[in-house]
Amino acid sequence: MGPPTVSLRRMLFSGTLAALAAWDIVPGAAGPRALAQVVEIEGSKPKDAGGVLVADSDDVVWRGHVNWVVAAGFDSEAPKAYSASLDNTVKHWDIQAGTSAASYSLGKDMVQVFAFSSDMRRALSTDEHRRFHLWEVDPWKLVRSWAAGPGDGGAATVLCLAFSPDGSMALSGGTDNAVNLWDLSTGKLLGAWTGHASFVHAVAFSPDGARALSGGRDNTVRLWEVSSGRNLGTWLGHSDAVLSVGFSPDGAKAVSGSADYSVKLWDVSSLSPDGTLLATWPSHRGWVLHVMFSRDGAYVVSSSADKTVHVRQVADGRQVASWSGHEDAVVHAAFSPDDDWVLTSSRDRTLRFFNFREAVEAASKAVVDRAKAEAAEALARAESAARRKKADALRNALALLGGIAAMVFTVVFFVFKDIRRRKEALRVARATEPVTWEGHQHWVMAVAFSPDGRTAISGGADKTLKVWDVKSGKPTASWEAHAGQINAVAFLPDGKWALSGGADNLVKLWDAAAGRCLDEWKGHTQQVHSLAVNQEGTLALSASRDATLRLWDLKARREAAVWSRHSKPVHAAAFSLDGGLAASGGFDNTIKIWEVRTGRDTATWTGHTDAVLTVAFSPDGLKLLSGSGDNTVRLWDVASNQCIAVWKGHTNYVQAVAFAPNGMIALSASFDNLIKIWDVAAGAVLAEWKGHTSWVTSLAVSRDGSLVLSGSGDNTVKLWDLASAIQFASPSGQPASPGLAPAGKPGAPG
Repeated sequence: MGPPTVSLRRMLFSGTLAALAAWDIVPGAAGPRALAQVVEIEGSKPKDAGGVLVADSDDVVWRGHVNWVVAAGFDSEAPKAYSASLDNTVKHWDIQAGTSAASYSLGKDMVQVFAFSSDMRRALSTDEHRRFHLWEVDPWKLVRSWAAGPGDGGAATVLCLAFSPDGSMALSGGTDNAVNLWDLSTGKLLGAWTGHASFVHAVAFSPDGARALSGGRDNTVRLWEVSSGRNLGTWLGHSDAVLSVGFSPDGAKAVSGSADYSVKLWDVSSLSPDGTLLATWPSHRGWVLHVMFSRDGAYVVSSSADKTVHVRQVADGRQVASWSGHEDAVVHAAFSPDDDWVLTSSRDRTLRFFNFREAVEAASKAVVDRAKAEAAEALARAESAARRKKADALRNALALLGGIAAMVFTVVFFVFKDIRRRKEALRVARATEPVTWEGHQHWVMAVAFSPDGRTAISGGADKTLKVWDVKSGKPTASWEAHAGQINAVAFLPDGKWALSGGADNLVKLWDAAAGRCLDEWKGHTQQVHSLAVNQEGTLALSASRDATLRLWDLKARREAAVWSRHSKPVHAAAFSLDGGLAASGGFDNTIKIWEVRTGRDTATWTGHTDAVLTVAFSPDGLKLLSGSGDNTVRLWDVASNQCIAVWKGHTNYVQAVAFAPNGMIALSASFDNLIKIWDVAAGAVLAEWKGHTSWVTSLAVSRDGSLVLSGSGDNTVKLWDLASAIQFASPSGQPASPGLAPAGKPGAPG
């Protein structure tokens, strides 16, 4: 066997590989029993006498197991790997020789779940009788076995296992809906963490062992404090069972895979109870059975029931590789110690090697090649422009020879042409390029205009409120307003006072100019997601994760009513312009219409297939817009309670919707980083804004309809010229629909 420093590529492709018989160590037997299993490396070279095939490509296949291969990993100090199978064996593979060096028995009772420790020194398994078995890997031997008692989840089937980083503890999850923490030195139960509403399919420790993740059939990911068993957060977003979870090497991010075919990237560092979703990657066509980060945290590898393995870049979500070859579901994957290779295991009873480093380098080269091609194209355009400039100069010289009149005509022609070009460039810039306001240190979650359009307010994950002068784009006031993330802001009609709602469960009333808190209202038991103020400024409505809406009397400064008809967290709230009706949207995928005077819910609208994240009434109150986690915008007729249009185009959650004051134009903002402008009557996209570099969380339209504010996960607020965008969208250069401001309403002051 070669030294540990030998590269994995060299181990896999060095010399002629001979087929060896695999050995099964049977407890009680006189000695090892030969199974005469042939280990194959598939490829295009001729088959030798030992039946070994060597690949010209890097596609290497190990065979030998006779049932599903459920786990695999590399020894970090020697050129060998291990795999575990439902055939009740663990195989030791000699990487340098490409053969199975030994096969160890897991006993007579059928294995249910298996996991290796991160250092590959230990393994843990459970059997069909719900017994736990702790193994030492090298040399292979049983350390201890124990059975869970009736009060320790003993009646439950174990579905997942995970070692702590130091190997002293383990987590298990199963059909008792609990996450159980075990002391491996004694086999004693240290704690049972409850919270999941159904089976627990996935568990994982953070790299420092202080926190843990779990995923369940209740479609949630949950974050736990290991020392206390306290639930630090419940993350919603998946629409089907969560089957796999994992932390990044620095513990700041997490990844989850689901039966909804998607992989989701989460921010753990914010410790938001709801979890902060950074990205959703829906590229698989089957259940996502395993997810993991590369050792540098720059890539995520996912394996699926669709028989493929995908590699994505964390920074931009770009897919850099999609590997196929397995003939059945890929249930597990592991990185080699040098991060050059990924070893996968499958229900097709095989293990495969995929060249991770080559895939990443090829993707990087493609980016460089594309940049070179773009640079070459830019150079060609510049050279073409230079040739045109020379031709123009020649034409000018000929014009001079033709006389002063011709010269004057030519000069005037080009002056007017340049003026037209500059005007067109200015028109394009106004329509497509925003003014960026910087100052927030974290995501901007909420924005609002004052009624006169002269000032704006924003709040975000940095816990601060900022008041901005719209004309200059400079902040005039900034203060820490809440003990947690700020999710909602709204001005009162006088423009002097403002409301905010946050993750500390509070609604606060502010003197916006002074940054002075005038009042704070308690009542919600979980964070406030949305705020709305009626036109008269007498009532405010707050929506919360506690599944309630609360109506506040702004004159008396007290709670007026509690509405609790949603079955899950409420994420959106809005008043109609006349204040007679209110609308709400929630994680139960429904929209409810409320009679404000009585607090009665008069209608429940269904149609969205994921959480309703935002709602907005049209100015005349006859229609309502909704945006959802199903990536669609829906237009509803309020009188008939019917959905009259479904607008598709966004590729991620629709987080905000708004009408222009004329009711003929609408806007939507999404986690796909885009803002779309819609012709309401036609249901068509008139224009698309692409200025943000991260998800767009919030929108606000000025009262005269000329300007739009947006907040984003890129920590900025952007100011957009809606009037210019609409005019630019019209082929004739005229507005595509009547003026943006409602009839009789003047524009915002200059």
